[in-house]
Amino acid sequence: MRQSLSRLDGYVMRLHDGGASIIERTPADFAYFAPSGRAFLIECKATNRKSLDYKRVTQIEDLLRFARTSDMTAAFVAVNFYGEDIRRTNRCIFVPAHDFAAHALNGARASLSISAALEIGWEAPLARGNVWDLTRLETL
Repeated sequence: MRQSLSRLDGYVMRLHDGGASIIERTPADFAYFAPSGRAFLIECKATNRKSLDYKRVTQIEDLLRFARTSDMTAAFVAVNFYGEDIRRTNRCIFVPAHDFAAHALNGARASLSISAALEIGWEAPLARGNVWDLTRLETL
């Protein structure tokens, strides 16, 4: 994700949390500050399954709080759906945090499928390898 965000004109900050062994977690994996003045928090998750378990996104409250800060802030859960062969299936779908939370609360399922993610989010085009074209963030 860092390579993808670094292709944009704004400023990218990686928020390291140290994984499961740390006492205090960060609110997301990345912060991106666009030239427009907009600020984004992005929590990245990857799965080789056809859906992402909602419980894997433990920072949803922080993402929602950040997104409510002003009309210049937004937060996303970026889900990388990859198959057994990442060269064949490698999709990154950005789901707004509020839509992710609403879907988790209102859905009859315990996970977010690829089709559901596409309904409430947007797919970033694959530029090359594991790098996505995220220019859409600059227009939000």
